[in-house]
Amino acid sequence: MSRRHATIIALILALAAVAGGVAAMRTAHVGAAARTAGLDAQVAQRTSELNRAEAALRRAVAQAAAPVRTASPAAPPRPQRVVYVRPAPRVVTVHRHGEGEAETALAAEGGSFDD
Repeated sequence: MSRRHATIIALILALAAVAGGVAAMRTAHVGAAARTAGLDAQVAQRTSELNRAEAALRRAVAQAAAPVRTASPAAPPRPQRVVYVRPAPRVVTVHRHGEGEAETALAAEGGSFDD
C-alpha cells in the first residue's frame, strides 16, 4: 500500500471519528434536555398538589380556631369507669397412652407399686 493511500484512509477514519463524537454529544444533550423537561413538569405538579394541601390545612386550622358558642357552659366530663373482667380459667387435659394400663395389670396380679 502506498503512502498516499494510507494517508487518505487515515483522514477518512479521522473524519468518521469526529462525526461520531459530534453525533454522540448531540444525542446526550437532547436526552438531558428531555429529562430536565420531564423533571420540571413533575416538580410543577407536585408543587400544585402541596399548595392545595397547604390551603386545606390552613382552612382546617382557621375553622378549628373559630370560637364555638354554646348556650350554657358544658359540664366537666366524668372520668370513664373501667371494669376488668377476668377470663374464665383454661383447663387443659392431656391424655397419655398407656398410663392407666400398667396400674390395671399390676392390680390384677395382686401387686402394688409399693415394694
